[in-house]
Amino acid sequence: IIQNAQRELEDCEKQIKALESRRQSLLEYTVQLQSLLSPIRKVPDEILRHVFDDCCDMNRFAMTKTSTDAIRSIPALALSSVCSRWRRNGLSLPEIWSRISLVWIDADHEEKLLSTTMDVFLNRALRYPLTVNI
Repeated sequence: IIQNAQRELEDCEKQIKALESRRQSLLEYTVQLQSLLSPIRKVPDEILRHVFDDCCDMNRFAMTKTSTDAIRSIPALALSSVCSRWRRNGLSLPEIWSRISLVWIDADHEEKLLSTTMDVFLNRALRYPLTVNI
């Protein structure tokens, strides 16, 4: 009788673990579904592209000793890094990649990074006329 009760208890514990795992999966799925209800997802791509164009009046490349917050001054990179939809929209606007401002303070240590980033911008600007401030 005791062995049967212990087996039944073990079976119940396995069921509890399985149910807890299922509960966790459902909670994670709920979070994913809630993100689909975000108001920004309802904004049409055309409007989103206008917002991107307004936000990206200039992409400032400040080559300083501490450029850890550099992405904040490069809105084209920041906006196109949010999600796949924003990336697709950002990459469809060559004009936001054609506005470049260079600030030279201490560029020796980040010359390669600047070169690589500039290549990205020039490729994404396509044939759009460049605006460069130095």
